[in-house]
Amino acid sequence: MESRQALMRAELILLAMVVEAGLAYGAANSPAGPAAPAPAPAGNARPGGDSPRTADEQRVEQWISDLDANRFAVRRAAARRLRKAGLDAVAPLAQAADGGQPEVTRQAIGVLKDLCRSTEPAIAQAAQTALSDLAGSRDRWTAGRAAAALSGRKLEVQRLAIAAIEQLGGTVYEVDQDGDEVVIAEVILGKTWRGGDEDLAHLKPLTGTQRLLLYGNAFSDAGIVHLKELRGLNTLKLYCTDTSDAGEAILAQALPQTRIDRRRGAFLGVAGVAHEKGCKIEFVQPGSAAAIAELETQDVITRVDDLPVPDFDGLLAMISKKRPGDEVHLQVLRGNRSLTTKARLGELDVDQF
Repeated sequence: MESRQALMRAELILLAMVVEAGLAYGAANSPAGPAAPAPAPAGNARPGGDSPRTADEQRVEQWISDLDANRFAVRRAAARRLRKAGLDAVAPLAQAADGGQPEVTRQAIGVLKDLCRSTEPAIAQAAQTALSDLAGSRDRWTAGRAAAALSGRKLEVQRLAIAAIEQLGGTVYEVDQDGDEVVIAEVILGKTWRGGDEDLAHLKPLTGTQRLLLYGNAFSDAGIVHLKELRGLNTLKLYCTDTSDAGEAILAQALPQTRIDRRRGAFLGVAGVAHEKGCKIEFVQPGSAAAIAELETQDVITRVDDLPVPDFDGLLAMISKKRPGDEVHLQVLRGNRSLTTKARLGELDVDQF
C-alpha cells in the first residue's frame, strides 16, 4: 500500500516538471521573446506612474521640505529660493500649505503672499488664486493664514494705488479703514492731474471710494471703463471730459447705484430754486456769464434756447450739455416784465467743487 502511494507521488512530481518545462519553452519561443522583469520604480518618478520629476521640480520639492527644517537659516534660504522659482513654485507651495504642517503652512503662505507682489502678471495672478483657494481650506489654520494674507495684500495694493494717484497729481481724501478696505471720501483728478486714460486703472482697487471727480479732456470712454468696479461709488462727476453719451450709458448700467453728473464744461454762474414758471435765481456769481448778461437775483429763467426750464436742476442739465464759449438765449421774468437776453457761457472751474 505504501509503495503504491510513493509511486503516485513520484508520478505527480514528474508531471509537474513536464508542465513547467513546457511553459518555459513556449515563453522562450514566443514572437515577443522572453518576458522582461518589471522595472523597479524610479526614485524621482511622479506618483501614479507619470513621467519622472525634472531637476527643477526636485529642487522645489527639497526647498519646500526645508521650510520645516530645524535651523532658521535653512528655512530662510528655502523661502528665498522658492520666491526666485516664481511660477514653478506656486502649485507645490499651495499643496504644501494645505498639508497639515503648521510651520510649512506659515512659510508657504508667506512665500505666496510675496509672489503676489511679482511684476510678472502670470506669477502674481497664480499666487493670488492659490491664496484664494487656500482661504477656503477645510483646515482652519490654513484657511485663517491664507485669509489674513489676502486681507493684508488687499490693503497693500490699495495703499500703492493711492500713492500712484497722488504721484500723478490726483487728490485723495481718505476717511478711515474698515477691515481690509480703505474708505475714501473723495478722489479728485483735476487741473493738476498728469495721467491719462490708462492711469485710471489705479482706481480699480479703491472699491471703498464714495465720490469721484474727473475734470478735463484727459478722460475719455477708453479710460472710464476702469471705473466699473467701483461698486461703492455714490457720486461720479464727469466735468469737461471727452466721454460720450454711450460711455455714460455703459457706466450707468455697471454702476446703477451711482449718481452720474456729466457736464461738458459750460458755466452760467447762478444758483436757484424751483419756481412755478421755471428757475428763480437766488445768487449770481460775480464775473460769470450770468453777471455779464445782467441777470439779477429774483429773476425767473423760463426758457433756454426756446426750451422750457422746469426747475434749477433742469437748468443745470440744459447748461451741462453746452461747451464753454457757446451762446444761449434766455427768456427771463423780472417782476411783471418779460425779458430776452443772451449769455456767452464761461468755463466750469473744478475748484468750485
